[in-house]
Amino acid sequence: AASACNRGRAWAYAMEIIQVMEQSLVQQNLVTYGAALTACEIGSRWTAALVLLKELCSSKMKPDAVVFNLASAACMTSSEWQQALELV
Repeated sequence: AASACNRGRAWAYAMEIIQVMEQSLVQQNLVTYGAALTACEIGSRWTAALVLLKELCSSKMKPDAVVFNLASAACMTSSEWQQALELV
């Protein structure tokens, strides 16, 4: 469902899906977060991407290089180069 949000540029829905999954005790994974981060990149929502990354880092999951690259790409799309460089 989160990856379908990428096609519709619906970053807000992707964020909502992550929250609903958490509230429903449905296990999220790196693919789910990656899809939501991609939606943030497409929607030029770099701050939302950083919120997702922060949530992921505080969870039991360990973000991988792909996740950091996706968050960095969301920052670069919005010309937030300093933020992007801090993630690399």
